[in-house]
Amino acid sequence: MRSVKQEPGAAPRQTRRVALRQQTPLTIEDDVNVETDASTAPSSTRSNMTDATFSNEDVASPDTAMSDIPVAEDPLYLFGRKGRELIQGINKLDCLGIDTTLPSLPKVVAVGDQSAGKSSIIEAMSDITLPRSEGTCTRCPFQITTHATQDGDLRWSCTISLQSKYSYLPGYKGDGTGLAGWKAYGSTEICQFATITNKADLELVLRRAQIAILNPTKNWRHFTACSATEVVNATFQVDFSPNLICLEINAPNLLELSFYDLPGAINVMHDESQDYLSEFVETLLKTYLNDDQALVVIACPANQDIETGTAFKYLRNCKASGRAIGVLTKPDLVDPTETRISSLERMFQGEAFKLDGGWFTTKQLSQSQLNGPVRPTYEQARAEEAAFFSTAPWSARLSKFADRFGVSNLQEAVSRRHIKHILACLPDMVGRVRERLLQVQHELKEYPEKATNPGLEIIYDIDNIVKAVVVQCSPDSKTSPFRASQRDYMKQLAKQLHTASPKVELATPGYVKPALVIDDSDMDETPSKRSKMDHGRAVSATPRRATPSSSQATSRTPVTGSKRKATRATSQAPASHGVTFRLDEVKRRFDLAPSVRLPDDADVRITYDLAKEALSCFSTFTQQTMDKFEALVTKMLDGCLVEALAQRQGTLLYDEASSIIQGLFVELFNKEMDALHHYVACLTHRPITYGKNWWSAKKEEQHQKLRQGRDEARVLEHFEVMEENGYKVPPSIEERKKKVADATWVANNIRSPAFTRELKELAMPLTFYELASSQLVDTVARNLDYLVYQLEDRMKTQLLNGLRPDDFDHCASLLAEDPQREQVRVELEAEQSKLEEALSELKILSNADA
Repeated sequence: MRSVKQEPGAAPRQTRRVALRQQTPLTIEDDVNVETDASTAPSSTRSNMTDATFSNEDVASPDTAMSDIPVAEDPLYLFGRKGRELIQGINKLDCLGIDTTLPSLPKVVAVGDQSAGKSSIIEAMSDITLPRSEGTCTRCPFQITTHATQDGDLRWSCTISLQSKYSYLPGYKGDGTGLAGWKAYGSTEICQFATITNKADLELVLRRAQIAILNPTKNWRHFTACSATEVVNATFQVDFSPNLICLEINAPNLLELSFYDLPGAINVMHDESQDYLSEFVETLLKTYLNDDQALVVIACPANQDIETGTAFKYLRNCKASGRAIGVLTKPDLVDPTETRISSLERMFQGEAFKLDGGWFTTKQLSQSQLNGPVRPTYEQARAEEAAFFSTAPWSARLSKFADRFGVSNLQEAVSRRHIKHILACLPDMVGRVRERLLQVQHELKEYPEKATNPGLEIIYDIDNIVKAVVVQCSPDSKTSPFRASQRDYMKQLAKQLHTASPKVELATPGYVKPALVIDDSDMDETPSKRSKMDHGRAVSATPRRATPSSSQATSRTPVTGSKRKATRATSQAPASHGVTFRLDEVKRRFDLAPSVRLPDDADVRITYDLAKEALSCFSTFTQQTMDKFEALVTKMLDGCLVEALAQRQGTLLYDEASSIIQGLFVELFNKEMDALHHYVACLTHRPITYGKNWWSAKKEEQHQKLRQGRDEARVLEHFEVMEENGYKVPPSIEERKKKVADATWVANNIRSPAFTRELKELAMPLTFYELASSQLVDTVARNLDYLVYQLEDRMKTQLLNGLRPDDFDHCASLLAEDPQREQVRVELEAEQSKLEEALSELKILSNADA
């Protein structure tokens, strides 16, 4: 036993002897002095390599069954704090996106033929469930990183992200990668797909993520909440994708690992028309296998001949045997013949199918166990694995290779080799980053110096912009075309509302003015073909169409029952024409009201409904006015910017100022738009007013107009019928209307209904429309005027905050005369920042105490 040197006066250090090559790795604890040997060391079904500090302990050498050395010199220490730092550091470098400088980083890649058991190994090493089942396969690369949580933290969590380096372009021939239909972005796009804390949810979430990856032209957010049924029935735009699904898992007792699970190699497709898929997968696998930074874990079924494997052939073709570890899967299917056992011995001894990392074997759950109603736990699976390897021939003739049996030994070997590989690569990565950083710094010197006082120039430009806007927005300006147009829009709104005032058809429902109308399809129609109606007046066989454009004349065509059902009491005219009330329909609605008990009763709820229908055009007119105003302000602001920054067009300052100004306007405009729509909703919700004197007088005025109009219509209809029947009548319309004043004559001669109740109730909707339309115009005008005031008042502050004149570098970039060169400078500075961050991270990793 080797001893540990003690410093003078130091307390005696605790030592520990452990057997490395057990069936599963040992649980290592800091503060306990343990004396064990190979026969008595406790086994754990799970590796428990945490962040503990082992500097005061001894751990067995990998080449010795039992010995004592300082822990700081042992690779197992790397599974703890050092392993976490290294793997997390590599992940940070990957996220920085400095692919030009570091085109490849140390990684572990798992490959194998389809159905070779590769995914089972991945699941066992990371204690997760990948989206696989009988008849399915891995359809895109998975990057899986595992971390052990801090001592005492028993929480499990997994963050899933989609990492896209390729865009899908059907028909694209490739850009040298050989991946037909996929074009490299030149950068990495990372989307955070989901974070879960329940391990049972992982398989479904991963299936959703794979569906998102396999539908590259659709937004990945569409798939974040797919149900299990939708997942099963999902369709794919592509069968395989080179883009990644990344998993970062934090859980107790996990080893520090980071590896890629690639789609299984395909030898021959069932359908000849899909042979291109096997070529695509081959290209994808070889892309990773040819990467000198990739440590390859290759899975091969133990019951099959290695030389027949497609993935193993790719491995040799890519000269990757010197950085590969082999895993024999499905050992329970091995036929223990002498030939097969001898073949396994030769492989474990490194004499056959030699790989630099040697061969391991693991026993995973069967497909029936995976698909069963209750899947065995990780601990149960490891216990079952240990029990399997305790039987012959594994515990007999092959027992000398026991340190290569089981998932835990494989985990240990892969993790140790990966971390040692990272350590070996650190000097080269530091050199590459430092060299590129010097190049970038040299290139930045070739660009001209920034303006001496860019902040002051920005402030001056801001003042010019504000002055130009103030000139246009001043409410007292008589020369501002903007203010003139704004006033015109308000006048147009008032005119629209007046034109759309509700109207009442005062003619007797069903009455048709006597007239001979020639039907286009019957040009030889004669008076003899006319039918006779009540009172002997003639009616054309073809009803006459009413003229809606006349404000005085009213339709004399009866309204059919079907039209009544469709139009209720109003005609569905365009919004610009408003609504038209028909007396018979209004009467029908009052008659059918549930609260009516007497023939002349009027339900106030019907009257309110009529008033709301009269205001139905308010929302449309308000929106149209706001749309025109929005276009007007946008045009005005663009003109002010051109005037104030005439010399700055083409610079970033011009674009930024435009964006800030338009952004401010959009904010204010949306706020006022919401306020106006809310106001219209309140206005049309229910007719309310407290102007009693004005209301009573206006309502009575409307009522008298309706009564006068209805009486005139009745009298004119009477004389028209008399005239048609040959009676002598007053020749002029005005003389006929004079009879309206003779109440006795009207009562004795006119038989058509007066619609007294209906006219009285209709006075209210017409009066309220007049009141509400006037209020609407005034409210829109006030809100828009206040909007312009806020735009003028807040603009300078907004520009100062957005353009940041106190930020010297930012102002200099805004004033750069050549945007293309300025963009190059910005990109170089961004790259310099990333390289400095990468160099800092690499130095930390290189100097960390191992």
